[in-house]
Amino acid sequence: MTNPEDPQPDDQGHPSDSWISLGFQQLRDGDFEDALKTAQKVEELRASAAFEIAAQAHANLGDPEAALQVLERGVREAPNAWPNWQLLGNLYADAGRFDDAENAYRDALQCAHVWPESVHLNQAILLGQQGNHDRALVALDAIKDDDLLFELASARMNALYCVEKTEEALALAETILVKEPQSASDEDAWYFISVIDMRIRMAQGLSAQEVRDRALALLVEYPENDHVLALIRDTRDERSRDCKYYRLVIQGNTLDAPASVEGFYIPYDVVAESEEEAMTYIEEVEALTGFNHLEIEESEILVERSREPKGLYRAGTRTYFEGGE
Repeated sequence: MTNPEDPQPDDQGHPSDSWISLGFQQLRDGDFEDALKTAQKVEELRASAAFEIAAQAHANLGDPEAALQVLERGVREAPNAWPNWQLLGNLYADAGRFDDAENAYRDALQCAHVWPESVHLNQAILLGQQGNHDRALVALDAIKDDDLLFELASARMNALYCVEKTEEALALAETILVKEPQSASDEDAWYFISVIDMRIRMAQGLSAQEVRDRALALLVEYPENDHVLALIRDTRDERSRDCKYYRLVIQGNTLDAPASVEGFYIPYDVVAESEEEAMTYIEEVEALTGFNHLEIEESEILVERSREPKGLYRAGTRTYFEGGE
């Protein structure tokens, strides 16, 4: 779902502008803890973007309830900030609170300086989340905004896929995937379209191995993309009663690291029967960019028995550390 990434009109020319830009950049870079700290500074400067930055950071850190609480407070304190209403609607929708989502989008449309096409897009996506894919397609056709090209195509691709209009979906993907994303939201949409395109082609007979190879190639540029990780898991569809859901912190060393860098840490969520098996899935992804060694620094079992398919479920932010200390 689309979310604006620029300071809103009531923030322009305000001393908070540079802090707002920093907060959104930290979100794009995956520095979510730092984004929370920046959001506190933005709130001290009384800019409504503070709530959006903090909510996105909480959501990406796996705490949607904290994100909702931040935004619910935000819309009380800054009721005319439409991006906060829109993001609140998105989070309500993700939580299955569809009536609340509809109300939040309506409130967004009542705000000054609202980007109505963006809100209408999210209303159409909500229709799809409720299973009304044909209605979603009609709503999407009514939205005309070149700035939303990728996100409109992503929502339309999903609706077409859900109503099994696969040839239309493939034709749409063919026109969009040759275009260059211009923003982080464009990039998310581009990858989502790529994944559905590959799912359709796998259903039509493309080998699981070829789909997996293509999906792994996408991870080189976007290693934390959940949709790509899910596709890779589904190409194997390996399950076991003995699986556990692991959260592992990996220490490693890349082949092309600068001389000053000794290595990196990165967290992974993995479903596997053992730590050793979990490492095979991690090594497959890390091999895309090359490594000298990988080892488990920390290991936690979040779920003792998991019926979910084996494989990677989350790749966290990679943190580099220097040697010589």
